[in-house]
Amino acid sequence: MTHLVWFRNDLRTHDHAALHRACQTANKLGGSVLGIYVVDPVWFGETRFGFPRCGDFRQRFLRESLIDLAERMNRLGSHLIITHGDTGDCLANNIELLGGGKVFFHEEFGTEERELELRVKIILEARGIEWSSKPPSALYDLEQLPFPIDEIPELFTTFRKQVEKRAEVAEPLAAPESIPCAKALLNKAQSAGVPLESIACIGGNPDMSPKQSFTFRGGDTAGLGRLSQYLWETDAVATYFDTRNGMLRDLDSTKFSPWL
Repeated sequence: MTHLVWFRNDLRTHDHAALHRACQTANKLGGSVLGIYVVDPVWFGETRFGFPRCGDFRQRFLRESLIDLAERMNRLGSHLIITHGDTGDCLANNIELLGGGKVFFHEEFGTEERELELRVKIILEARGIEWSSKPPSALYDLEQLPFPIDEIPELFTTFRKQVEKRAEVAEPLAAPESIPCAKALLNKAQSAGVPLESIACIGGNPDMSPKQSFTFRGGDTAGLGRLSQYLWETDAVATYFDTRNGMLRDLDSTKFSPWL
């Protein structure tokens, strides 16, 4: 049985509830855990206003993030399948190709993302494939909030002051030390997807400006590296309130947002 983790905007192996649940299930009931990322053309076209959904810099960042995730999955004994097409069909086709199983994934907040989830669930259920979804990753769970969801304060400072007094941030889930995956299935999965280099819509290599002071590199490794640099190696966080509006120099602000 294949426990397939559908990666979306959660391209990491630590603090990943869906991956954690898939590994738990495989260890308890047997089976193999594999990852999958679907390059769905819908996210690489244009909006109804004519703007590109994913520009060259973001495409490069995404591609770097997928390469980093694929390397992490390989080191843990598993594999990340990269496939191209309609998300629901790709998930169902790969589950069937791998001998059947279940799809695990994180839910998301966006309207279009939730619509996609609904279509995926309908396709999977129509083909007799089970799925398991986990709430999106956040500092606080909805049940921890000291007010109903429809009464969230409009101002962030008001929200922060109330929540900080009454809720605690949960400890992050550790990355698995290894991911259970049978060798025969691993070999099959490695031939199921396509190489990153062959995906035309990921691989933009835009020219970098010589004026820039900081280069964003995609991937969990680079994100954790920036976190370590800003918080501990340079102690730049100590001067955050004084420098955060500068934004031009490397350590003016955190620059965490692309990875977040």
